[in-house]
Amino acid sequence: MTQERKNAITPETPAVYAIDATVERMMRAITRQDAENLLPLDPVDDDLIQERIRLRLGECRKMLAHWHGHGVDNGRYEIMGRPWISRDGIEWIDNRTGEPVDTEEFHNASITMFGGPSDGEVIR
Repeated sequence: MTQERKNAITPETPAVYAIDATVERMMRAITRQDAENLLPLDPVDDDLIQERIRLRLGECRKMLAHWHGHGVDNGRYEIMGRPWISRDGIEWIDNRTGEPVDTEEFHNASITMFGGPSDGEVIR
């Protein structure tokens, strides 16, 4: 199923695809911790929505961002292996284009920051 069709929920859309599209949208808007708080401790107690949330959390790619530079004004975080940078760890831009990072890979990632003002913080 293409991304276009998956995100276009209609009355004819199979329930699992509609739930996946909805969970995908939700995961972009909340933190990983918020999503984990929606789940029961035992996966056996999951309903269909919780099962799909747990699946998305399991798919989460982990990335590392290292601080480069000196001081908060002159430094930035750089995600290893990607051209994505951020001064505050919240807003990320593509260093090649100067545009905000808006990719599936980025939105499905958990980023751990090392050094700088947010040392040890994990976002998403």
